[in-house]
Amino acid sequence: MSDNRKITITGSLTPERGAAPIVGRGTPMRLETIAVRSGGEIDLTTGALAPPLHLSTTFEHGPASEAMHGFLYIRQKNPTQQRLEAALRDLEGGLAALAFSSGMAATAAMLQTLARGSHVIFSDDIYIDVYNVIRDFLPTWGIESSIVNLQDLNALRVPSGRIQSSSGRKRHPIP
Repeated sequence: MSDNRKITITGSLTPERGAAPIVGRGTPMRLETIAVRSGGEIDLTTGALAPPLHLSTTFEHGPASEAMHGFLYIRQKNPTQQRLEAALRDLEGGLAALAFSSGMAATAAMLQTLARGSHVIFSDDIYIDVYNVIRDFLPTWGIESSIVNLQDLNALRVPSGRIQSSSGRKRHPIP
């Protein structure tokens, strides 16, 4: 049972040119097949059929501290993380997936993608360190926020009875 298709793991969020959806023998793969195959190509260095776990914290650097083999420090990216992200991407049917070492890392990364002038509504029962990010960093990033009881829909309403977007230009009705 040979499959000529190879899943290429890259550090880019942009799909490769000509990238095709995961298919097997002309038909889409079932979720179970994707789960078993994703991110599990043969290791080119050792020929291992089961991908190795890379536990190194630091990888070889060039004379100008450049990544000679595509990796510098495990906290930035590493082969094991890239395989996990490829598997999650394939399982979810997305273009990319990101794995973080903690919920706080994921939260901070997501918040940093927002444009200045954005407005984020947070639940009043958030993790204390998310609150600290809201208090200490969002204002310096030009992002506004509100902390409300999300079980109370009236807390989300502006006087007109609608939710107002952060730009103030669009209004979205509340059912």
